[in-house]
Amino acid sequence: MSDQSVNESVQATEIQREASGATVEYTDVRLLNGTYWKAPPKVCRGDALLALDKEECGTATRLCLDLLVDNWDQVMFGPCLEGAVFELQQERRPERVSMLDGYLTLFLGVTGDAHFHLCTDVHRGLGREGADPVVAKRRQCSRVSFYREFGAGRCVPGSWGVRLWNGDGDQMCTFFLPNPFLNAEQKLQTPDWSRLSLWNELRARYLGETMPQPIPKEAPVDSTQTVRAEVREIDGPDGLEPTRYGDWERKGRAIDF
Repeated sequence: MSDQSVNESVQATEIQREASGATVEYTDVRLLNGTYWKAPPKVCRGDALLALDKEECGTATRLCLDLLVDNWDQVMFGPCLEGAVFELQQERRPERVSMLDGYLTLFLGVTGDAHFHLCTDVHRGLGREGADPVVAKRRQCSRVSFYREFGAGRCVPGSWGVRLWNGDGDQMCTFFLPNPFLNAEQKLQTPDWSRLSLWNELRARYLGETMPQPIPKEAPVDSTQTVRAEVREIDGPDGLEPTRYGDWERKGRAIDF
């Protein structure tokens, strides 16, 4: 877990090397429950919820609001598991957002009543007996981490985002941040490092980082044009849509998904 008072680039908490050859760096955020959510449970909606600061709202909840509401047009999100990757993007700023008993609820605007819940703060239960402590601990987000991933031979050489896990270590959601290798239309491009501005801003706010991370020397940041040419062979002049997760179908088979 990172020290939020540091005045330099924050070192990764964990580095994973996958069988595909990709490297994933995770930098954990120090989580604190919000001071506003004391017993008994109370509902907080809309502007009143958005007005709460990080200490009142809680670290995980405030970060989710920063991603899903304040920067809704820059972020894709959804589960990102082996065999299943969701890349959802809102068409407009969400109009309905609320918090009750640890659960952040957000309605997806133009999709009618479609919505989702994330347990981002202390969960007690609303019934007379309350939630079982073991179940409550399992449901609540227990880890939030900034991650970045690099790997050669992929549709996109790198990926940047935020990931949440529950108390059992199961992934709750992944937030895909703007990628230097993809433009606003999600088409491959020559790296535009200014697209890391949201990544750097959030790391400064939640990690205390004042010096942006350097790109690893071994990262395949010059491989975009090679991957673009390989993909074009499969599906017409523009090829398959790249995914922010990085891997997709190339040469007729799924690679390391």
